[in-house]
Amino acid sequence: MRAPRPSLLAFCASYLFASAAHGKLLIWLPLNETSGTRATDYSGEGRHGTYVNGPQLQGSNGARLDGNNDYISLPNNLIRNLGSLTVSIEVNIRDEQSGLYFIFGIGNTASSSGSGNGYLFATGDPELRAAISPSNWEAEAEVATTRPLPRNQWKTVTFTVQTAAQLLGLYDDGVYIAGQTNTASITAPGLIRQGNTQNNYIGRSVYSQDKYLAASVRNFRLYDNALSAPEIANLHRPGSQPLPGGGGGGGGGGGGGGGGGAPEDRVTAALTGINIPNIDDIRGNINLPSTSGGLPIGWESSDTNVIRVNGQVTRPQGRDVVVILTARVSVDGASGERSFFVTVRGT
Repeated sequence: MRAPRPSLLAFCASYLFASAAHGKLLIWLPLNETSGTRATDYSGEGRHGTYVNGPQLQGSNGARLDGNNDYISLPNNLIRNLGSLTVSIEVNIRDEQSGLYFIFGIGNTASSSGSGNGYLFATGDPELRAAISPSNWEAEAEVATTRPLPRNQWKTVTFTVQTAAQLLGLYDDGVYIAGQTNTASITAPGLIRQGNTQNNYIGRSVYSQDKYLAASVRNFRLYDNALSAPEIANLHRPGSQPLPGGGGGGGGGGGGGGGGGAPEDRVTAALTGINIPNIDDIRGNINLPSTSGGLPIGWESSDTNVIRVNGQVTRPQGRDVVVILTARVSVDGASGERSFFVTVRGT
């Protein structure tokens, strides 16, 4: 992590990766387990995390990290081939947190020095701050506020990287609060060590001398593009249970679930079981499921001129359009929603 620095070294990336006009959900960890060591990925991509050294698993209150040595390990190479991205997490930092630390860090640790060696991260102290670097702290392109992240309350921290536009964004509870605050060039995430990242963590820094995180965490999400401000606002749901916040699936229809379990679990299972086939290449009507896991689904469309709630599609002329379809499910006082970013191809 950074020390007081005399200057910042600019780094110019020589390649950029193309990305879709909307964000695909690459990994989504609700961190709502109550036992075990697997942090289940609900994105449909199978990128499960691992609870290391026994953090306290609190169900809908997330994973409680002790600040000593426990953390969540993420799969290798999460940001390979990405030109832009969005990372979001809900975090509740406790008073005992001290020193330099990462809320999350995706990158590499140099084996010889224990320093960061290409990474991106967010921290809450001494100010809410996020950065990306092709090497170490000297080359960080950063976005920072002038205040620390408040303690003892849930906060949704979201960090966006747009390499082609050379833009960074930092959001607090879904509200944009800062853009890039230094002059370092922004490296394409997928160019960090040629996309090879072996030290990907929640609650642990890629700098071995930094502190561990003393906080509860939940709802870690990574998208393959910089989401729009309305999409990011949709990630912050005050008081809600950890439920899917976006992205698209594969297969078709609604499934999963079953009729048993707590209402919150039934809602989660029902939403997770919803998939829209060919979500990035819609050229005809969509068969939107009316139920999932035995629960009825209510649909909403951001543009009914293109996709109606019954799945009828009117293709636009001469251009592609992204429509947000939102599925809502409720049972016995529990409710949740999941948004799908659907690309309708132009004629």
